[in-house]
Amino acid sequence: MNFIGIDLGTHGVKAAFLDDLGNPKVLTTDTGEPMLRSVVYFEDNGNILVGAEAENAGLVDPSRSVANWKRHMGTEEVLYKAPSGKEYRAKDICAILSGKMKKIYEQRAPGRS
Repeated sequence: MNFIGIDLGTHGVKAAFLDDLGNPKVLTTDTGEPMLRSVVYFEDNGNILVGAEAENAGLVDPSRSVANWKRHMGTEEVLYKAPSGKEYRAKDICAILSGKMKKIYEQRAPGRS
């Protein structure tokens, strides 16, 4: 059985797992960073960017960016409404970021899936 521990922070998301010897290993992002920035950006075409890429895109169009979402956990406040009408709340942003870390884990952790 495989386990991953995810720390959803206000500014970043970190994750770790146990290697085959039971030693904890910090997961690195696609760019080799030990932390994924806690930012989500919604592109016009429906793509969702996360991390530093989302943070950079948000500099160009902040209206499509969600950061500092953690303070809204437990509320039903809409943090972003897509042109399609789909609404994103803090729990949805949390799920997007957690899903990205899971995907990174599946790609980077040796012998894991």
